[in-house]
Amino acid sequence: PADGLPVVVGVDGSLCSDEAVLYGADVAAASHSPLSIVSAYRTFASTPWGGSGSSIDLESEGRPNFDTVARESAQHVVLAAARIAGNAYPELIITEQSAEGPPARVLASAAEGAALLVIGSRGYGGFAGLLLGSVGHSLIHLAPCPVTILHSS
Repeated sequence: PADGLPVVVGVDGSLCSDEAVLYGADVAAASHSPLSIVSAYRTFASTPWGGSGSSIDLESEGRPNFDTVARESAQHVVLAAARIAGNAYPELIITEQSAEGPPARVLASAAEGAALLVIGSRGYGGFAGLLLGSVGHSLIHLAPCPVTILHSS
């Protein structure tokens, strides 16, 4: 990547995404580029079974709201990934982002103006027998920059 253009890494907390973080950090450090770590999450209202934009609020019954849990989980995953990259390269400029929406669309949007987008080939979800996950397959077509898809070692 050219100096200054960010390396974007999509994460979901899986082992494969942790490996993608380290690879992305390696590339960013070698090219003197910032690293952007991104996680997508879906809210109850945005899913097909969620209805027409209405959210069920379970907090009033003493249970957390699903949308809140999804958002906080994505934020936790991003912060954990940033710690991994920061431990490997303390001098690296790292930004974190969690955004609501389908993972491929969120990552493609985050990769606008990026030098490289890195993801793991298999995260949480999908069928174990597939070599290339649905997010990776979608990003091959949607991403506005080169994409690296890592297989877990």
